[in-house]
Amino acid sequence: MKKNRAVIFIIVVLALILISAAFAYGKAKADAAGSQTGKSYFDTLNDYDWSKTCPGASCRNRNEEKSSEDTVKKPSEGENEMQTIYLAGGCFWGVQKFFDQFDGVESTEVGYANGPDKPVNYQAVCGGSGHAETVKVTYDETRISLTQLLEYYFMVIDPLSVNRQGNDIGIQYRTGIYYTDEAQLDEIEKAYEAEEAKAGASLAVELQPLQNFYPAEEYHQKYLDKNPGGYCHIPRSMFRLQE
Repeated sequence: MKKNRAVIFIIVVLALILISAAFAYGKAKADAAGSQTGKSYFDTLNDYDWSKTCPGASCRNRNEEKSSEDTVKKPSEGENEMQTIYLAGGCFWGVQKFFDQFDGVESTEVGYANGPDKPVNYQAVCGGSGHAETVKVTYDETRISLTQLLEYYFMVIDPLSVNRQGNDIGIQYRTGIYYTDEAQLDEIEKAYEAEEAKAGASLAVELQPLQNFYPAEEYHQKYLDKNPGGYCHIPRSMFRLQE
């Protein structure tokens, strides 16, 4: 009887050791995933948190999703409701860094917009999925207007270039202004037309409703803050306009 108990005890201990080892291995892989892009497309899809995606017209109603981390609280009396605009301007690392400097910009998030309505990751986008590298800009319109944001936007893009900004070439580097509120359209069109008159030619910048927006992997978020020497097609001096 004592012998049987000893055998059972040894089996339980070995099982606990194997479970602990498996957990440690899985955690190590998860930690490494954020900085590695050598995984296959389907491996990365399995790791991605699809609960953060915002397909199609549902982006217009994100404020109603009480369970989402991105839920915007309804303003109480005396508070201002935040507005959102989605801007594609080439590599999203620099575009995010550029907009983060402005007073009135409450938050930014990089992601992939206006491609097919299906989950996507960086490898797929670089492979020509049809999505544009885009920055979601949430702002307080009592401190910075949409017109001001668009004036800044046109400062750091080539509005006549098709599928290219700086040295970055591909459909994911196209430029675009994507809105979720029809009330923004009049202000956007005025800024767009002013830039078109200045350029003396039709702009290559897309002006469309937001079809979808899939947040990029965590290692892309605030990339130039994490990697100050990282690549950027926007001159570094443009990150210090508020100094």
